[in-house]
Amino acid sequence: MTSSDRVIRENIAHSAGDRGFLSQNVLAQLRNLVEGLVVWAHRGDGAAEFHYHQVGPALDAVRGLARFRLLGRFHGLLQASVSHYTLDRDPSERLMLKYHEYLTSTSPTSTRPSWSWWATRSTCWARRCRSR
Repeated sequence: MTSSDRVIRENIAHSAGDRGFLSQNVLAQLRNLVEGLVVWAHRGDGAAEFHYHQVGPALDAVRGLARFRLLGRFHGLLQASVSHYTLDRDPSERLMLKYHEYLTSTSPTSTRPSWSWWATRSTCWARRCRSR
């Protein structure tokens, strides 16, 4: 999760105003970040080492919990749209605008700094895209 967060941060810092390129790169990492958050929410331990085989059971568990259900839905959308191919810049921007609701609807808490940071950045990103 921290690796995905770092890559997203670096892409935002070096985007040079190219929202399409930024969207492509962020979408490529967003699923990894959400999967890390799902496992973190399920295990309750952000310091635990992430293993991909934990994602399935964690998704099943968090989908049944009202406060984390949004993460399960968001993962489903990401899985369908960004798993096996890279979109062009324009469709990537449109997906990021669609996903903005998911990025900002999760309540940031002090125990989930990456999500809080990303929700803040996605709000700024969406405002720039809408002003085009």
